[in-house]
Amino acid sequence: MEAEKGTAAAQCQLGSLYYKGEGVPRNVSEALKWWRAAAEKGNAIAMNNVGEMYYKGEGAPRDMSEAAKWYRAAADLGLAGAQSNLGWMYYKGEGMPSDAAQAVKWWGKAAEQGDADALNNVGEMYEKGEGVTKDVTLAYIYFSLASATIPESAKARDELAKSMTPVQIAEAQLLTREWKTVTPSNQ
Repeated sequence: MEAEKGTAAAQCQLGSLYYKGEGVPRNVSEALKWWRAAAEKGNAIAMNNVGEMYYKGEGAPRDMSEAAKWYRAAADLGLAGAQSNLGWMYYKGEGMPSDAAQAVKWWGKAAEQGDADALNNVGEMYEKGEGVTKDVTLAYIYFSLASATIPESAKARDELAKSMTPVQIAEAQLLTREWKTVTPSNQ
């Protein structure tokens, strides 16, 4: 078996099978064992999964610092889901001090990869001016981008448009088409 030979991708997959109970009895401790083995070899998906296990307290004690450590490792490797998870941890102050600017930074990285939840979160931050300077044009852009997947984002965008000038809306629509030039990490 490839997982026993030490192949990280196979270990990650086996961890998922144990977690879901597909083809094997569901066993979260066994899932964590295989995910940790793959994570220690640098598999970003496994790192994120290990973070989730610590975050939820499944197969291991609930430990926000340990969850943040694994999310950070996967986020640093560019995994959008881990970046989004790390953004939430910064936002909520779980396992680290609350830091809205760091939350926006990590959500912004996930948003650059098209993560709809992260796009919506960044839109909310620009709308509120939390962690970034308040900017209704940027909020509109992020809500527009998220709206393809999240219906509430379309509602937030449309509500925001009521307080915007026609020029601001036109600018936001133009920038939405060229959105990578206005992501938080590029500013």
